[in-house]
Amino acid sequence: MKMLAKGSNNIMYLINKMNLINKMNLRLRYFVQLAFLIATITIIFCLSYHLTNLNAWKVPLGYQGDLWYVLANIKAYMTGEIPLFGFKLVSLLNAPGIANWNDYPITEDIIFYSTGQLAKLIGLYAATNFLLFMSHMFAGISFWVVCKHYKVSGYLAFSGALAFAFSHFIFIRGLGHITVGFCWHIPLLLMVLEWVYNKKPIKFLSLAFYVACTISFIAGILNPYYSIMYCQLLLFAIIYFLCNKKFINVRFPLTLLVITALGFLLVNLNTILYGFLNGSNSAFNGRNLASLELYALKLPDMFFSPTGGGSWFADFSKWVYYDRAYVKGEFWSPYLGFFGILSLIIFFLSNSFQALKSRFIDVSVHYWHCIWIVLFSIVGGVNLLIGIPGFTFLRATNRYSIFILAIVTIYALRYLTKNLSERLTIVAAVIIISLVWYEQLAPRIKGNPVVPNAIELQIASDKNFVGRIESLNPNGKIFMLPVMMFPEVGPINRMGDYEPFRLYLNSDTLRYTYGANKGRGDSDWQRIVENSSPDEMIEKLQKYGFDVIVINRKGYDDNAEWLIAKLRNYLNAISDSDDYIAFQLNPSYKESTPIVSFLDTNTNPAWSTDEKTHRWARKSKADIAIMNFNTKPTNKMLSFEIFSLVESRVKIYLNDQLLKEIDIPTGKRKYFGPINIEILPGKNYIRIKSNKWPKKAGNGDNRRLTFAISKFKLVDYE
Repeated sequence: MKMLAKGSNNIMYLINKMNLINKMNLRLRYFVQLAFLIATITIIFCLSYHLTNLNAWKVPLGYQGDLWYVLANIKAYMTGEIPLFGFKLVSLLNAPGIANWNDYPITEDIIFYSTGQLAKLIGLYAATNFLLFMSHMFAGISFWVVCKHYKVSGYLAFSGALAFAFSHFIFIRGLGHITVGFCWHIPLLLMVLEWVYNKKPIKFLSLAFYVACTISFIAGILNPYYSIMYCQLLLFAIIYFLCNKKFINVRFPLTLLVITALGFLLVNLNTILYGFLNGSNSAFNGRNLASLELYALKLPDMFFSPTGGGSWFADFSKWVYYDRAYVKGEFWSPYLGFFGILSLIIFFLSNSFQALKSRFIDVSVHYWHCIWIVLFSIVGGVNLLIGIPGFTFLRATNRYSIFILAIVTIYALRYLTKNLSERLTIVAAVIIISLVWYEQLAPRIKGNPVVPNAIELQIASDKNFVGRIESLNPNGKIFMLPVMMFPEVGPINRMGDYEPFRLYLNSDTLRYTYGANKGRGDSDWQRIVENSSPDEMIEKLQKYGFDVIVINRKGYDDNAEWLIAKLRNYLNAISDSDDYIAFQLNPSYKESTPIVSFLDTNTNPAWSTDEKTHRWARKSKADIAIMNFNTKPTNKMLSFEIFSLVESRVKIYLNDQLLKEIDIPTGKRKYFGPINIEILPGKNYIRIKSNKWPKKAGNGDNRRLTFAISKFKLVDYE
């Protein structure tokens, strides 16, 4: 008996050892497969973008439009001008002041911050290219991880990961829309959403719980389009469980929703606090209804290849649909690709068949999610309806096609794994890779760039241009023409939006007038100077302490020939390129009169336009910006009349100092001042705050107004 027991123990020992070896082999196989996927994505990326040597990595994969804004964000983090969390004030922009970047909410700060830290080591442009590389890499890895979680065939998981990593959506978004193309976490979000509906609720403090919380937090700090849709789907789960009285199941999705919201609040805390302390900036209060319709999802856009692809199907799509379409928003983005379309067919037919047979238990929860995503996103859909009362932030709902792509492709791979033999899964994987190669990869790999690269030449030209200015004017202040507001104002003639950033990106110490958030009055004075005659412009700028005028020829109908000829009569050109010319000023810092700017409808509807006898405030809090270019404080006498639609009390501030409280009876005018005020160097503001909300004016005037001022005077102190 002892011998038998001893033999039995030995057998159990061997079995346990074999199980341990098998587990180790599985883990080793897992990491080997992952390493092979990473290597494959790396090689394909380098070939697709022609980054096959170190010099190529030093040239950005684009140099226009929104990418200039992306590069400017990364540079500001690289130079340490703005922190990861905290107020964003950029000292090299908005000369002679400091640029405020706190009104424009950027949820993806962690992306730019991380790239900025890398840029300190390898340079701005190489780091930005690496950021694009990571958008492809992370997408492939997360898709593969989710497939392995669902026990998808290794061959199909690999091919699907490549298809998602190099999907049309990520390629077409590129660096200019990197925050949209950074969609790698969506497969993980879909996995978590399935966990929410598990028969056995996820236990608190379990590994799955921590994983789900981490993924939800990541969603909160990345693109808000994706986090908002994720929160909507979590909210539906909460409603579902409440309606079915499964109250214990509510805790998990509710926790995830709260964590996602906390992540969003964390990265937007600077914008929220700045708005609370300084009043909201209506220049950033969302989009209009027309844009919600223009940039909504159109179902045909998911099935027709956008123009410019060069393939027979792209030409067919152009002839059948795109050339004939009346409404064209971001039509180039939602296309699912051949593999995505085939996956959608499998997904739709399989789940619809089960639903028609009333076998709802076999219907994927993402089937219902897809229905909601389409209803929410399409032209004239739910997003447009909720935009009517004012929620117009989600302009481009066509971007939700990436949710649909992730849902249908993961489902299709799970379906094929379940219904095909191992040999047939290999065939299916080869077909998937072949489709991706034919449609996405081969055209890019074969399309070799022209050498020398046009982008490289343009950057070299910009560096040489600002280098000559910087050598003569270390720490110089640059007045840029034509004046362009920031951000999102559209092109001026041939000068693209954000194009003034070109010079900022390629210099080290120069300070530029461009780059302060519109709507706060920081840049309004520039338009007054721009509209002056050339000799008056020179006189003003020299008083204000500017060193150089830079003109972008592309911003003028006549290539700025008239203006350049006039300036040559007074100033010497110190630097010239195809696009730019710079003129040397002689800053005198003479006493100058502060410039007063009402933040009117051109920038921020806090004030109405000048109505000759008065000007109405359109919010309960309205600012008057005063720009003082003198190096010392200036004393002025301030006075104005104020009246209101309703009986109210207003507080009048100079910067943060309360000057006076005034009670205003209905229909009566109250006189404020004259009072001596000290205007500090740089930007100052007079803030008027009413205790009443805006009220409809009536008498055929549909505006909502609060108070009005007239006879505004800011004169020399005697």
